[in-house]
Amino acid sequence: MSFTRAELESALAHYSSVVQECSRSGDWAPFADLFTEDVHYVEHAYGELHGREAVREWIQTVMAPFPHMRFPQGWTAYDDTGVWVANGTAGTVSRIDPATSAVVDTRTRAPRRANIGDSARK
Repeated sequence: MSFTRAELESALAHYSSVVQECSRSGDWAPFADLFTEDVHYVEHAYGELHGREAVREWIQTVMAPFPHMRFPQGWTAYDDTGVWVANGTAGTVSRIDPATSAVVDTRTRAPRRANIGDSARK
């Protein structure tokens, strides 16, 4: 299915407004509603989450100590299948389906580790 630029931008605006409201209010339960019921969420530190309710339980637990944390978008890419949003802070990349404004896939990357041996050789 192909989407117009307006549909893609609308889906991104919805996603962004929900995340901003979660950060403002400190209530991260609505974040999970951005995802499809059968989402496959891969998180480098917590492993794989299967399903919207698993994401809801995880996000509420992980955000409890700092509920007002913000996640600025690092970049956004559009293609005819959806919107890809990268979060530079958490290292996540999510694909948003404009037909439903739902996140259908999210991946995080492990943080890079400095190789002390490499820096010592310079």
